[in-house]
Amino acid sequence: MKTSISLLIILVFTACNTLQKQEITKDAMLKIGQGNLHGIGDQKLQPQQKIITSEKEWSDLKKKMNAVNPTTQNFKNLPVNFKNEMLLVLISDLKSSGGHSIMIEKIEETQKQIEIAYREKSPDGIATTVMTQPYFVAKIPKTNKEVRFIKLN
Repeated sequence: MKTSISLLIILVFTACNTLQKQEITKDAMLKIGQGNLHGIGDQKLQPQQKIITSEKEWSDLKKKMNAVNPTTQNFKNLPVNFKNEMLLVLISDLKSSGGHSIMIEKIEETQKQIEIAYREKSPDGIATTVMTQPYFVAKIPKTNKEVRFIKLN
């Protein structure tokens, strides 16, 4: 009986540690939303690459993203549990045409930091003439490590 209890405790302890130390990679990322804001910059969102770690920050960002259109109503993989998760937010500058996007190419965890490599894609050929602002929002496991964004060409 004592052996069974010890084995159970070891299994529970191992499972808890595994959950807490999930490696942060692109596979661990869950995309919440990707697309373009429309409205000639009326959202007043500056180009940014940031981490959101609180419900207040998330609520403030959603309010700005929804200033012109209900952009966030089709977001997936919600809600965000800020105890265990954090958000990656990438917002590009204003573009004078459609067809632009932001994509995460790679997420790599080193001993000291999380490196997020992303690319901004421009349209191939003819694109609609409309003001857009590409964005990408995803959640990853929470970490205390520094997060570094790397823009690829």
